[in-house]
Amino acid sequence: MGDALALTQRLVGGASRIRWSAKDIERIAERYHVAGTHAASIWRDVAPPAPVLPALKASAGTSASVFTATCTEEVVDRLGDIVFADGVGIANFMKSGTILSQHDGSLPIGRPTRVWRDGNKTRMTATLATEASPVAAQVAALIDARVLRAVSIGFAPVTWKWATDPARKGAIDFLAIDLIEVSVVSCPALPSATIRYRSGAQSRLAGPATGLPGSHGGSGRSPRSRRPQASAPPAHASGHARSRSFDCAVAQRQMLGLVVLVLFALARLTNP
Repeated sequence: MGDALALTQRLVGGASRIRWSAKDIERIAERYHVAGTHAASIWRDVAPPAPVLPALKASAGTSASVFTATCTEEVVDRLGDIVFADGVGIANFMKSGTILSQHDGSLPIGRPTRVWRDGNKTRMTATLATEASPVAAQVAALIDARVLRAVSIGFAPVTWKWATDPARKGAIDFLAIDLIEVSVVSCPALPSATIRYRSGAQSRLAGPATGLPGSHGGSGRSPRSRRPQASAPPAHASGHARSRSFDCAVAQRQMLGLVVLVLFALARLTNP
């Protein structure tokens, strides 16, 4: 039967984001010495059930939520795979791609408005349909609360090869992919696939600061970060500080006096 367990682990790792073709599954099954029909049944069994978020009422008058995120980076992800920046195909994604919640095709929450290459990364700006979808409104609220802070891509492999690095046994180098969807997720395969959230005039990071370009006005430049200015302390604050310092000094002097008295008493007892 071959190494069915290893094959299962390989397929489970990417079941929610990689749309393997029948030919790809046969190729992977051959590496793990598993019969093609058995591999196909494994693939059907390991595909995760679609998560369902609790329904919420859409808020009337809620403005559309816009966020910018890093979709891919040419580094090893948690599965040991690498998606090469040169091979990320975005044409079909811009024509008909959607933004999903947790890779669930039944939960579309928005659309991409811009996708671009930034060095070895792929960046995206998207709009969430918070007025039309209760789920989108919930996801936007969770992003705003810094609970959801990452995205993950769903794609179809076009050209790929097995990794030759011994440390990445069973991993795959995706040389070319067809980007299908981008999901707001709880646990991304790529730790650096973080979100920059922008709602109205406010802008804040849902993940580490990355200086994402193109997130302001489509100009390709990052908005200038605004550092909060330290506000002056209230007028009574310095008085409280001085009062606390004075009380502390008095207490120290009182303690010192008590110690001197105790030492003097001990000396009288030992030398009557």
